Amino acid sequence: MKIQHLLAKYLKEHGITISYLARVTGIQYELLRRSLNENRVMTADELASVLTNTEIKIEDLTKTQNIV
Repeated sequence: MKIQHLLAKYLKEHGITISYLARVTGIQYELLRRSLNENRVMTADELASVLTNTEIKIEDLTKTQNIV
């Protein structure tokens, strides 16, 4: 499963909007929206920005998928 799919699922489960994520990460809303809808691949830099600028941890995204 792609990391952006796991991130989209996490955001939905925790009531976090794309607008909020765009605001705190500095990533353009449209890029995030397209990534989270799996219409583009999220870059490593974008994922790093999400993890750095929020309290989301990679373990939070992967724990139910046995990825890490």
